[in-house]
Amino acid sequence: MNSALRHLLPFGLVRASQFASKLKRMGLPASQAWLLTLKPSSRLRIQELNLNLLPDGALSDIDCIVDLGANRGDWTAGILNFCTPKRIICVEPEPALAAGLHERFSGQDNISIKQTAIGAAPGIADFTLMKESVFNSFRRPTQSMASSYQDVGARKIIKVDVRTLDSVIPTDARIRLLKIDVQGFEREVLTGAAETLRRTDYVLLEVNFQTHYEGEAGFFELDTLMQQHGFFIGNYSQPKGGRRQALYADVLYLRKDC
Repeated sequence: MNSALRHLLPFGLVRASQFASKLKRMGLPASQAWLLTLKPSSRLRIQELNLNLLPDGALSDIDCIVDLGANRGDWTAGILNFCTPKRIICVEPEPALAAGLHERFSGQDNISIKQTAIGAAPGIADFTLMKESVFNSFRRPTQSMASSYQDVGARKIIKVDVRTLDSVIPTDARIRLLKIDVQGFEREVLTGAAETLRRTDYVLLEVNFQTHYEGEAGFFELDTLMQQHGFFIGNYSQPKGGRRQALYADVLYLRKDC
């Protein structure tokens, strides 16, 4: 759309056209792109899912997406509004949440649920269930985290199976997007994922700028690990939370040889 025409059209129509064009560049068919554009919630939803961080063509012809730390499955359900991967693998260690994923996605043959935690080596470990499940973690929350968020307190500790990501993801899967949301256990996940990362195009990683959990890897350590695995920062969300210092952000890593 040329600049003169943009000035003649209503602002809302210009924004809608720009959003539809972005969706088409990302790989959505024109009809689907315009249908989503007509839904007021679509622009906000694509930002919530961090799909707006993806490069052109990322949502077309997808073999596999991995949702690591799937929780209740909201991210996976949102993904399905924008693309149709041949398979989605949801990984969630808490038994009740994993059962909920099975129920929520029953009948969808392209979605498989893996009830396990992911770490550097196989085993069994204590896993803390928090008052709010999005904070479930192998690690203890810091005092500063407790003052920054509500419902961080521990509810109970359970034993969970731990496997490496390399042992969970099929070796024939070409992963277009790996989303990692593991609450302070990112270092361990990446340590046990070398083979999987070689077959992954994009990694969506939540990184903390203020320490959330005792012993977690900070942003600079995680960035170094991602570079060692052959990735670089392609995009990132607006930093979130915090009064003077941002709490965290979502970072999109791109494979260097893609």
